[in-house]
Amino acid sequence: MPFRTRTFLLALALGALAAGLFAEEGTQPPPSSGTGPSIPSGPQPATLEKTAPYYLIVDYLPAALYESDGLTACLRVENRTKAEAELEIAVAAYGDGDKARYTGKEKLRVAGGKFGDFQRDNETKDVQRIVFTLKQRGSDAALAAVTARLLRVGEAWPQTRVESGRLLDTEGAVLVPVTVRRLHETDRRWAPVRWALGMKEQDAATRPKHARLFLPASWGVSAPGTPPEKAQPAFGDLAPEGTPAGGLGPYALEGVAPVLRAAGDALRQIESLKEDAKGLRAVVVLPPEDLRAGTDPRLFRIALEMLLERLAQAGVAQTVLVGPVAFGVSRERHEVLWKEVQAIVQAHGARAVPAADFLDEKLWRVDPSTDGAYADRPNADGRKKIGQTLKDLLP
Repeated sequence: MPFRTRTFLLALALGALAAGLFAEEGTQPPPSSGTGPSIPSGPQPATLEKTAPYYLIVDYLPAALYESDGLTACLRVENRTKAEAELEIAVAAYGDGDKARYTGKEKLRVAGGKFGDFQRDNETKDVQRIVFTLKQRGSDAALAAVTARLLRVGEAWPQTRVESGRLLDTEGAVLVPVTVRRLHETDRRWAPVRWALGMKEQDAATRPKHARLFLPASWGVSAPGTPPEKAQPAFGDLAPEGTPAGGLGPYALEGVAPVLRAAGDALRQIESLKEDAKGLRAVVVLPPEDLRAGTDPRLFRIALEMLLERLAQAGVAQTVLVGPVAFGVSRERHEVLWKEVQAIVQAHGARAVPAADFLDEKLWRVDPSTDGAYADRPNADGRKKIGQTLKDLLP
């Protein structure tokens, strides 16, 4: 082929290739002048096209409360405009029947491109919702809003989701469970020595007739390809034959205390039983994720107290709390949460089983004959030991 012909064909090919790339990206050619705007290539994020001028950001809302606690809210307002803004945050607390309990507002002046801080302690007595609404000063139009929903024991536990490290209900309100704090009164009937004698020695008139287990879902096996929300793990030796067992978790460490999510999951399962919950013994093996998350002991205690109160209202005759236990986490951390478990069951007349016997490293080995390699779930020997303990707790 002559040299001139090859050169012509090569030029055509390069031109076609450039045209194809240009059409595929869908961009505009750059301006002829160097002073024009730079236009990025490729698809652009929708957030860049739909940017709100102001944002209301939650820095802190309590994860759970005792009835006597107030609700402290720490919020931030982001001004994404270039001009200083005259804003306000209106506060409205609502009780039963959406009756306003109290209102208030605070003015904020936020420089362009800056943040403004808002903090307020709010009364919670007879309050079901507290709404924080961002407005421009002098206007009734809402720019943004945050709702804290105070969920008390008399209300059913709703479906929830985790977002930005907080537990939200289906309407996007931040869920704040509220319960009554019970004071512990020494009662030697619940002393550990009674456990040594066995729970089956209890008075026959008060002993539950059937039981339900709640176990860490990560210790079970689910069918391959099953979505997590529909998974029904099989627990094998952990669940004595004939005893219904439900899974709790597994819970990703997303900022929400796993114990709160576990309480909600257990309560929804109990509430679905309806009349079957009457006279039931609920044996709850607490999720190991709280040990790995470093859950605050006070929050851990509030969540457990709320769980026991709600189970009693649902008709559960007795609750047994086991653990939590996670191999690889220090015994000191186990002891911190175990003390909270003990305090709660003593105050509520429930029962508790320590997990110290389950921390034998041989029970967590991947290969029973080789030390140094461990799993985050008990091996066959561990499952057999834990399963026997749980079997001894059944009526």
